[in-house]
Amino acid sequence: MIGRILRQARQRLRTLHTWRGLSLLIRARLHSDPRRHNLLFIIPWMVVGGADKVNLDLATHLDKTVFSLHFLTTSPAENLWATQFARVSPNILHLPELVRPDSYERFIVSYIRLARIRTVLISNSLVGYRVAEAIKRHYPLVKVLDLLHGEGGQHEGGGFPYLSLPFEHLLDHRIVVTQYLKDLLVRKYHLDPCRITVVHNGIASSSVAGAKVEHGRYRKALGLEADDFVVTYIGRFAPEKHPEHVVAIADILIRQQQLARVHFVLAGDGPLRPEIERAIRRSPLLERCVHLTGYIRDPGRLILDSDVLVLTSEAEGLPLVVLEAMSLGVPVIASEVGGLPEIITHQRDGYLVPWSAHLVSDVALIIRTLVYDELTRHSLRVEARLKIQAAFSLERMIRGYERILLAE
Repeated sequence: MIGRILRQARQRLRTLHTWRGLSLLIRARLHSDPRRHNLLFIIPWMVVGGADKVNLDLATHLDKTVFSLHFLTTSPAENLWATQFARVSPNILHLPELVRPDSYERFIVSYIRLARIRTVLISNSLVGYRVAEAIKRHYPLVKVLDLLHGEGGQHEGGGFPYLSLPFEHLLDHRIVVTQYLKDLLVRKYHLDPCRITVVHNGIASSSVAGAKVEHGRYRKALGLEADDFVVTYIGRFAPEKHPEHVVAIADILIRQQQLARVHFVLAGDGPLRPEIERAIRRSPLLERCVHLTGYIRDPGRLILDSDVLVLTSEAEGLPLVVLEAMSLGVPVIASEVGGLPEIITHQRDGYLVPWSAHLVSDVALIIRTLVYDELTRHSLRVEARLKIQAAFSLERMIRGYERILLAE
């Protein structure tokens, strides 16, 4: 009996010392301003991707006279973009480097108290959802928001819309990047539409360029000529993105139809890369005309050297790469899924292709037509730029988030 009491006392003492140390750690790293609205992002990591780019755009462009920004990452990663986030906020902590997973909840609750957090924004973080109950129990006046970017592919079993459902009663509001996703949440999961707001992703107006640069960095690096027709894919080599379809399209146009001077550039990396490399090696023609760049830090430069951007995903949110391509006057051919119909008007500023067994052949036919139709390409370029300027500016996106964050 006495031994058990002593063991419990020692455990309480160790816990007390541990959390005193963590409190000191948080205080040492914390730059909180009680005069501003302290906003905490709970995100899995700071890596290269569309959701992370939206988080970075918010971190960069939210009004710093109003908001003080804080970031906690919850999953082990290299966090390649951490330095970019650090340029706009000193309040960045990577939980896997600091505490064990079973201590995340206590840490986050302590951080909210010490940093005087008023709003928590969860973006693709299961840890964020799981700690929401403790946040509301300790600080019921702290607003907890959810940011959803997409529904996930078939292999993801419903993605974050499904994974977040058990925590719906703990969320004060949801932000989604497409009307498609809001409709899905209401139709499939019977959520209250009044608790969901659509804020489309946006792109900075400074990214909108006039004429396409024909002889840019990537054409020179890949040995491409000025009159080569360049079809580009930029994205993760992941199952829901189906980059293998892009290689199949190249096979139709280059190997089967032997279309002269057509080149395909695939930029990105991921689990399907070995499969993509094997498919290319099967044909000398494909090896000559299909180029893999790996991950690139300047996708805009590659887009500028492209004639068409292709996206063959089975599921999408509102891809920033599509917004960037259209803003630069590069036509997009994309599968008709997710939020893509909210960006592209078929045959006016791009092309939408139904997701079906005919996707590959349909996209190949459109590309073949565009190769020989400069007039249509010019019309698409003009209309695409106008669409982004009118409806998908970064300024519009930031105003939308600020209205929700500051709403009482």
